[in-house]
Amino acid sequence: RLATLRVLSLSWNRIENPLPQTLFEMGLLKELRLDHNQLDFIDPEIAYLSNLWKLRLDSNNLTEVPPELGKRTNLQYLALDANELTDLPPRMGNMYGLKTLTLSRNLLTFIPKCVFAMAKLKVLHVHYNQIPEFPSQLASLKQLQELNFAVNLLTEVNPIISKLTTLLKLDLQRNELTELCEEIGSLPLLEDLTLSKNQLSFLPETFEGLTSLTKLKLENNTISYMPVNFTMLNKLVTLDLRNNKFIAIAAQMGRISTLKDLRIEGNDVKTPPPVISDLGTQVMLRYLNRNDVCIDTGELDLTNLTVPKKRIITQKAVGKHKAQYRTIPEIPVQLHDFHFPHGWWSGAGLLQRSNLTTLRLGS
Repeated sequence: RLATLRVLSLSWNRIENPLPQTLFEMGLLKELRLDHNQLDFIDPEIAYLSNLWKLRLDSNNLTEVPPELGKRTNLQYLALDANELTDLPPRMGNMYGLKTLTLSRNLLTFIPKCVFAMAKLKVLHVHYNQIPEFPSQLASLKQLQELNFAVNLLTEVNPIISKLTTLLKLDLQRNELTELCEEIGSLPLLEDLTLSKNQLSFLPETFEGLTSLTKLKLENNTISYMPVNFTMLNKLVTLDLRNNKFIAIAAQMGRISTLKDLRIEGNDVKTPPPVISDLGTQVMLRYLNRNDVCIDTGELDLTNLTVPKKRIITQKAVGKHKAQYRTIPEIPVQLHDFHFPHGWWSGAGLLQRSNLTTLRLGS
């Protein structure tokens, strides 16, 4: 019966070497799970499993992988995470059918050269290692869709990233990045980008080229403003700006109609004010969108903007262009706490030097 077995899961045990020889006689085996055990090495006989397409060896004590594994050219999924690997044998470059390779939580200081010969690779995980460089050879992976390079020692992103045009998901969080190359904006299919916990103070203007982006995580950097044409990312659903240096969220952000989750906690943001941002993403975006109209037309519309009772709406007008100044003689008491940029004036009942020509108030 074992000879006809297709799937064998031995995960989460205390299996030690040597493995029984009967294991390598299961010629029809397609999926073998040996993860979360206490294996120190893998027998070369594993190459006898000629029909194997998925192999999990993660969370063991492996310091090397047998070169014979490279004979398994039909293997599509190989998990080697959470071992003690420092390299892979060159013969593994013959695994031209491999689509998923996970090498996270090892002792790698570089991506093994054999990886660049795996032409059909779609998913590559190397997070939680000690890799200081983004290698140029990654450009050879023409079908790569997911790259997890998080928690390494990267100080820059190689411009060859523009060659990875099939990327859908890129994770570069918890590195030592201080800036991004302009070529990162040349990834038209990228949907999910994580840049959290680096040392970024700005994003390149080429970000507007990431037109398929739906999720962007930028928390825990030192960013204070977004690129001018950021609103061209008209598929964005999630934007995480927590714990940065923003003092204002651009009114134009309200134009991104697809945005459902905007996080700005941990910033010293005055616009939108906390009374608005505390109400959630949709109220915040409506507020920003109305500010956007105010900048363009000199008209501020606060009708139907739902806010809690007994709380003050705080508004920061940000018209930088030279509009014709108008004086508004009276402001209702509930709006006495308006705030304007440096150099403008506000007071109880009198606003001067304002670009507002019309003020509409809700009931």
